[in-house]
Amino acid sequence: MARLAVLGGFLFTHRDVLPVPLAIAVALSSRIRGGRRVAGALLVLIGLAIRLWAVLYIGGESRSRGEGPAFRTIGGPYAYFRHPLYLANAVLSEGLVLFSGAGKRWLPFVFPVLAFLFYAPIVAWEQGGVPRRGIPVRANRFGVRTALRSERRTYQSVFAFLVVSVVSSFVRNNLRRNR
Repeated sequence: MARLAVLGGFLFTHRDVLPVPLAIAVALSSRIRGGRRVAGALLVLIGLAIRLWAVLYIGGESRSRGEGPAFRTIGGPYAYFRHPLYLANAVLSEGLVLFSGAGKRWLPFVFPVLAFLFYAPIVAWEQGGVPRRGIPVRANRFGVRTALRSERRTYQSVFAFLVVSVVSSFVRNNLRRNR
């Protein structure tokens, strides 16, 4: 368990950049199709909604690089899930994979496993840094403007991924037709 927590600390510290190569590969190999596009778009919207709901309660703490939380959030989605941001990220990522149509039929089934392998060590690391008692509890809600400001990079990244996927798919489809 100690090795898993060490790996989790590394993954947590680099969680913004580690998925980038996979996201670029998926976006560039996209082949957007009807049913998968709709299902993917719905999952993207659900993932973004869960993220916004969670950030309404955790605030800017979601962007921290610190060792442990200053408080334990128990309001909103934290009343139902211990790590709603990770759940939201997994749903959002699966939606992006489905939307892009990359990986033929296998990637949408493999991607949830990859998400679990990415987030499980992070959760183990976080749990090791959280004291069992004595941490203040908070259930209050931040304003929507604060949450949206905190999530700006997330929305920018999702938008960039979708644009690259659509352009890549358009180019691939036109190249195939011109052969």
